Amino acid sequence: MKFIFISWNVAGLPHFFNFSGTPTNKATKLYNILKRYLEINAVVVINIQEMFDIDLIEKFTKCVSNDNYNYCYNPKKVDKFFGINSGMITISNINIDDHKFYKYVHSHGEDSFSNKGILASKINNVWFINTHMQNEKVMIGFTHLASLAHKKQLNEFGKFCKKFHSNKCMVSGDFNTNIQLISKYIDFKLSLEPPEPTINNTTPDLFFANFIPKNIQNVEAINYPELSDHKMIIMYGITN
Repeated sequence: MKFIFISWNVAGLPHFFNFSGTPTNKATKLYNILKRYLEINAVVVINIQEMFDIDLIEKFTKCVSNDNYNYCYNPKKVDKFFGINSGMITISNINIDDHKFYKYVHSHGEDSFSNKGILASKINNVWFINTHMQNEKVMIGFTHLASLAHKKQLNEFGKFCKKFHSNKCMVSGDFNTNIQLISKYIDFKLSLEPPEPTINNTTPDLFFANFIPKNIQNVEAINYPELSDHKMIIMYGITN
């Protein structure tokens, strides 16, 4: 069966954290772009990261609900001053049968104000895992402590994914690192990067799978600079 798997960091930071300059009042524009894929005759799964802004979440999920598509996310905020939620949402044009959320224990700097972690959603007997890891280039805090937190999160991520290796499992997200480093911590049969950098000449947005789909037709990165400083990455393929 055909599938489309999308991962996109939408730069939806709350206004008081939005250093990238991207607007947070963009819910309808984001949804209209993604809706084009949800309408295709295929299994469509979309992993979103950094949808932190409360108004953005409410307006975006209302658009999804109004068209009767399915979504899940963890709305719980970090119990800190300016604490915000995980920023991760998974959307699908078919039913989401189950989902689990894991919060990273280790974090540093501004990332400590968000509930970053791992969101796993079971869709069509495949676990789709969405994650957003520690940024090592912190604005508040120390780079060496952010790097240490990132390495510890990689270990946490590897342990979390081991539980799903007996099932079909696909992963995407903003890893804030490269495939070479992640491969030291996790073992998947398939790993794919977009054909070009997704932000600042680096490629934090990656795909992994613990099974090999019959055919990966294409992986592409599309730029919408008016909406996000990250490119939207898309995988087209056929499942086993």
